[in-house]
Amino acid sequence: MRAVLLIFSTCLLFFLSVWLLRDNIRRWILPNRVIVQAQGNVDAEQVKIYWTAETADDTLTIFSGARQTDAIFEAGGFNIFLLYYQNQQVAQFEQFKQSVTAPHTYTFHLWQEGDSIYTNLKIYGPDANL
Repeated sequence: MRAVLLIFSTCLLFFLSVWLLRDNIRRWILPNRVIVQAQGNVDAEQVKIYWTAETADDTLTIFSGARQTDAIFEAGGFNIFLLYYQNQQVAQFEQFKQSVTAPHTYTFHLWQEGDSIYTNLKIYGPDANL
């Protein structure tokens, strides 16, 4: 009887922990990703990307120093990406997301022609074409 009680309590604790941590587990398995492709004279170290949304209270830095930060950025509705190069805003992109939990990959492409910086954003995920 003690063995059954021990197994039952262990299983109960395990499933309770999984249920309480379900959002963290989902973010770990299916995160939003940011990729920056710098071409030519553009230096990815000089790129910063900020994120905010119509439902967010703050603006988060999601890409800096040539890598994605650990910031968790997910919200339904309009998501706004502010792209900075050498501390100057060069682009702003908006995406409408129906699902908060659906993961997306955001690929920002930057290149330079003359004195101008050109940008492009390709979104991969369920809300890519909205």
